[in-house]
Amino acid sequence: MRFSFLFAILLIAATAFSCSVLAGPLVDFSYTQTDVLTGSGTLTADINIAGGPGTLTFTGALPTAAVSQNDSGYAVPAGAVGYITTADGGNPGIDNGVHVGLNGTVTMSATSGSDTYTIDVPLTMVGGLPWSYNYSTFDDPGVVDVTGNPRLSGWPGDNEHGHRHTGQNRTFAAGQDNQSISMSGGGLGGNANGDDLGFTAGIRDGSFNCPIFVDDLTFGGQIEADGGTLLRNGGSITPDPKTPFSLMLDIGPENQRVQAGHIGVPDPSAGSTPDSGNNGPEVSDILVSTGTGFVTLSISDTNAAGNDDGRIDWRDRGNSSNGASDLVQLGEDFIKNNGGIIELTLDGLPEGEYEATSYHIDPGYDQADLIQVLVDNGDGLGFVDTGATGDAGTNIGINSLTTQAILDSSASFTFTADGINPVSIIFDANSAGDTEVPLNGLMLSFTPPPVPEPSTALLFLFGAAVLAFVRRKRRNSK
Repeated sequence: MRFSFLFAILLIAATAFSCSVLAGPLVDFSYTQTDVLTGSGTLTADINIAGGPGTLTFTGALPTAAVSQNDSGYAVPAGAVGYITTADGGNPGIDNGVHVGLNGTVTMSATSGSDTYTIDVPLTMVGGLPWSYNYSTFDDPGVVDVTGNPRLSGWPGDNEHGHRHTGQNRTFAAGQDNQSISMSGGGLGGNANGDDLGFTAGIRDGSFNCPIFVDDLTFGGQIEADGGTLLRNGGSITPDPKTPFSLMLDIGPENQRVQAGHIGVPDPSAGSTPDSGNNGPEVSDILVSTGTGFVTLSISDTNAAGNDDGRIDWRDRGNSSNGASDLVQLGEDFIKNNGGIIELTLDGLPEGEYEATSYHIDPGYDQADLIQVLVDNGDGLGFVDTGATGDAGTNIGINSLTTQAILDSSASFTFTADGINPVSIIFDANSAGDTEVPLNGLMLSFTPPPVPEPSTALLFLFGAAVLAFVRRKRRNSK
């Protein structure tokens, strides 16, 4: 018999990368344990780089798991991994059963042309993320003919710690029995948060004699890669802090028309991008190329107090007959929040000054006529009102869209970034009579800090040093 161990971790296609500490991205993970000593696995993640090489598939090989037999007194049959002799209802923690664990960090890589990208994935459990498992068991009448009704269970996380997810009672009768269990849930419990990646097969309670051997097991869920470790050709992917750049982002649902010269975010051709009419979801960690590196963009309905406020909706009003005019394709599609709040978070921005323009129009509908713009650049002051306002109060049909109408909806503002902290921008329509706030896109221009001029004191000291050197040279030449 053999034992298999599988982590199946689902991808969220856009990810977070910068020089600061970030959450995500989420990574597909699979591992197979064939016996006590032999195991292998891979992890994969499809990461889209907007305005860059597109979606890249990152892959990496997993280390061999360590198998810990917590119970004792019996030999493990060939092909199996371990056995269970004692019930243990502890949560967190189990002192019995068999544990399979992985730890450390795995580096995934992807290639695009002559470029190689890498990112590190800590093999660490994350509380609140989904999980699933299943495994099969058997008894051996030649050792002990197991009878009774044990409740098979699973503990994701560290050995003798973890988080219990109770399974079902299974009947063992006279003769050899084969039983299995399958469980899935919406979020890993907090008891396993931060544990090394691992799983314990055990029994919570029930009457039975022993041993029960563990045969095939699968375990699934989600873990996060370390976004700050993304490299291109072995070097940092953060934008060059000395080179100006401009980003023109066209924000909208799947299959939107992207304005010429703009970057569609999220990637309109990606299956993970929300479709038009989708009530939610938020999106996070969209990787966007600046030409010299990458920044990340997240879109949420989080207000200045850090609470969810309303819901992000995705809308495409169709193709305008004026689509050849500047900005019209930008205005055809957008995100909106009837609750009055849209938050954009940009991470990885170099230190310097930024000029920004946001666009707010919903073709065929009049929405909020007063959209305030607030910015938090991480300087400790929180969200500060920029004084700029957008206006989505014009009711103009899709085929009546003009460049001027879209410009009239816009808000222009400035902010600074310190090169360390993310910058969050909130578009707030809660002061308007109609709180529905649309956002079609964002234009962003970066100006690096000027190279400081030498101070008067430094110039004086430099001149004094030169004069002293000349005098010494004259004395030595006499």
